[in-house]
Amino acid sequence: MSFTITQPGNGGFTVWWIEGDSVSFVHLHVHTPFSFLDGAARIRDLAETAASLGMPALAMTDHDNLSASVQFHQACESVGIRPITGAEVTLESGYHITLLAQSPRGYAHLCRIITHGHLSQERLHPATTVDTLESYHADLIALSGCRKGLLAAHLRRRQWNEALSWGRRLKGIFGPERFFVELQNVGLPGGRTLTTQLAELAQTLGVRTVATNDVHHLTREDFPVHDVLTCARTLTRLDDVHPERRLNAQCFLRSPAEMTECFFDCPDALRATLDIAAQCEPALRPGEHHLPAFETPTGETAQAMLRRLVWEGARRRYGMVTPVIRQRLEHELGVISQLGFDDYFLIVWDLLDYADRRGIRHAGRGSAADSAVAYCLGITSVDAIQRGLLFERFMSLERAAMPDIDIDFEAEKRD
Repeated sequence: MSFTITQPGNGGFTVWWIEGDSVSFVHLHVHTPFSFLDGAARIRDLAETAASLGMPALAMTDHDNLSASVQFHQACESVGIRPITGAEVTLESGYHITLLAQSPRGYAHLCRIITHGHLSQERLHPATTVDTLESYHADLIALSGCRKGLLAAHLRRRQWNEALSWGRRLKGIFGPERFFVELQNVGLPGGRTLTTQLAELAQTLGVRTVATNDVHHLTREDFPVHDVLTCARTLTRLDDVHPERRLNAQCFLRSPAEMTECFFDCPDALRATLDIAAQCEPALRPGEHHLPAFETPTGETAQAMLRRLVWEGARRRYGMVTPVIRQRLEHELGVISQLGFDDYFLIVWDLLDYADRRGIRHAGRGSAADSAVAYCLGITSVDAIQRGLLFERFMSLERAAMPDIDIDFEAEKRD
């Protein structure tokens, strides 16, 4: 038996029921190798296995990054399942929360949340705030997280009131339709008690539960690989004990039947995975450019600001702007504007302006040296006009390709 969930504008996908009253299932908490040294399953293998098990969709939720997004999207599309882009985000308190993008807008908000987490903390220790979640919650679905999640961690310490308070805060941010209490049954001590308490908490909050399996490796047999990665990550010998080393091999890509067996007493938590998957359209659109818009400080358009900066740079570089220089710059600016790359040039200029104001050395190289506009903006130090270099080697209307501007920054201050 099957039915189709339709997502407007994105077609539908078929959801397969298993036998009797059991329901199908979608994995919404999955780590790829981009959860560095904490994910032992290849992206392609994850997608192919999920498709072979009849799952209509699959989510990726790596630790504090979206680096796998493109590869994951392509792998899922190639086997005919829907990619759900997400991340397991670390909060300032050290607790985790699982976020899934419902749309390209949600993906953009997830990017902002993760960026804030990296820029607001010391390197290699990203962490964001609940206030940041509140600022960028639109088009995101939140799951309460694994055993390190905000709610589960408090319940494990018998702090019911704290868990309830945080649950109400998250429900207030995301709304009852987009906040789910995450249940896991991976055979760890106290797991059944924790699941019962989380279900009771969800009922008290008036939100649904959702079943996940915190996937870190593809099959049970792959557990030793993940264990070795964990030892490498924690600098632990294989014969030593470390709290980060998992106690069993249960965090693998279980089949819908296995998940139904694990959550036989929580059928709605399984159905919730399908409902969430139906709400999440692919966050990426291959083949399209998604350049950020440059926010001009003066309120002028990007095109106007770029022209102003170029002419200021031309007077600084050349002293007197001759008809030959003017003609060349007008030609280049026309091509840049027609191809829609005014913002891109301003973004590069902004990076270099920041570096100049802080004494960070830099040098542009490659085909960008064929551009007089790049020379006037200070991107390169090569006068393309004096040296007779062709702008079309760098950009042309015929190719209409993304310009490639390579900038080297001094290593000691690159971060």
